[in-house]
Amino acid sequence: QLIFPDRFTSTIKKINMNIKDDKIDVTFNLAGFSATSSFESLETYQSSLNLKSFEFSVKEKDENLSVASSKIKVNISSSAQGEKMELTTKSSIKEILLKLSQADVKIEDFKYEFALQELSKAAFEKLSLVASRANGTQKVDKELLQGVVDLASKGFMIKVPVFFVKNITLNASEELKGFDLRSTIKVREDQKLISKIVLSPFLLAKNVDMELNIKLSKEMYDKLLEVVPASAITESYAKQDGGDVVFDLIFNDETFRINGETL
Repeated sequence: QLIFPDRFTSTIKKINMNIKDDKIDVTFNLAGFSATSSFESLETYQSSLNLKSFEFSVKEKDENLSVASSKIKVNISSSAQGEKMELTTKSSIKEILLKLSQADVKIEDFKYEFALQELSKAAFEKLSLVASRANGTQKVDKELLQGVVDLASKGFMIKVPVFFVKNITLNASEELKGFDLRSTIKVREDQKLISKIVLSPFLLAKNVDMELNIKLSKEMYDKLLEVVPASAITESYAKQDGGDVVFDLIFNDETFRINGETL
């Protein structure tokens, strides 16, 4: 039985805060916040968050930094079926404005979806109970770590079906267009998982399968080559798809392939 309400709603119309002295000026503004959560059990719940706008800025003598975003939406859910359960989060942001000392960056239509699937329900329940009484003591911290290890050793799958940006603009004039990323990572069940991590993380390769698809605009890929010269090693593997550059990465049976070529 739950010891907290089965439904929780909160709203904040506006928060404006400014902290200023001779050396620094910090501003924080938030508007139009609302959040709703509903709980059926420890394993099954849904939460949604909406935020109209958010601004944060730091002004110092030699450096200014500011972040502003609008129309932020976040959805988080958890569901259980049989002995397995799934955690999912989805988010979208209409616009992000970054003002840095090196450049101004505008990001339009950012979206992502992330899912943890095939989690052991029993191991998750045990970890949740330990986390609920976390108090910073060494004993509980050790139990938390063991709970995470037990959960991971039962195997799980990570899915990122959407990680997308429509357009990125630098300094109000240089349009890089966007990118699209999709990924699936499967970690097979292994009761000796912690032993492999301690002995050598490379031993985990036998437990992991991965697929990663990356699609970049030609403009963004060219900028990447300019800013990160080391990325030039990817040019021989790059595949053109219209106005985009595509990389299909697959790791399976301890073999790594990029666009069909084995490394």
